[in-house]
Amino acid sequence: MDYFKELIILIPYLLVATLVTILLLSIIKIFFLNEASIRIGIPGDYTPFAFYKGSQLLGFDIDLLENKVCPFGKKIVYVKTTWQDMSADLTNGRFDMAAGGISMTEERKNNFSFSPPTTYSSKIVLTRCDKVSQYVGSNGDLDWSKIDNCNTRIIVNPGGTNQIFVIQNIKHAKIIVNQDNISIFHKIKMGSADIMITDNIEALHLARKKNKLSAINQPITGDKENLYIGFMIPKKKILLKRHMTNWMRRLHKKGQYKLVCRKWDITNINIF
Repeated sequence: MDYFKELIILIPYLLVATLVTILLLSIIKIFFLNEASIRIGIPGDYTPFAFYKGSQLLGFDIDLLENKVCPFGKKIVYVKTTWQDMSADLTNGRFDMAAGGISMTEERKNNFSFSPPTTYSSKIVLTRCDKVSQYVGSNGDLDWSKIDNCNTRIIVNPGGTNQIFVIQNIKHAKIIVNQDNISIFHKIKMGSADIMITDNIEALHLARKKNKLSAINQPITGDKENLYIGFMIPKKKILLKRHMTNWMRRLHKKGQYKLVCRKWDITNINIF
């Protein structure tokens, strides 16, 4: 009889414990672990971070995410987005996080969380090889008056930090807004535009391919304006951010991060 009395007394506690367990499992599912796969939004037009070669998606971010030595731990499903729509798509749940060379701007940091940074960048000028002399002075330094000039056509893709920089800093040059990033380089080579102001990583990568493009490797942003780059995550996905941090720590510890940096000629940073 006493046994049944004790059991009856315990029933409320057991019910509370069961409800707490169900609630915790629900929270875990909401934040991260509800699916065997993870959806990653990528514009796919930012060399060398993530870009298409035919139907194949390549790049620095892709090699990190698909690393065999330090696997991400989930099946990755890439979702196509654009720089203009990326933040709204992530907010609206089209994908679980965003990748592809995302700069950690103040606006983005206010609205989203980020993984530990993968590298950092500054803005430089990309132009045709035969036009470099038009934008430097007699001492070989970049001449801003020749950049921001009514005779200069600056081409930019919408929605990213390149456009923000151009809007804030260009007062006289003609601005051409091009709807995608990839075709910009062909238009510069063909003479439809004169220069692009973009991240040094992208400009130098393209210039090394010796395809008529040259990067004037003199940063036009100060140290305080240089931006870290990483994976963008909704603030509510706390467990996903923790997973990213632990996964990236393993990439660093096993030397895989440096190997991928070397492959894509990206500046590695020691964050762990």
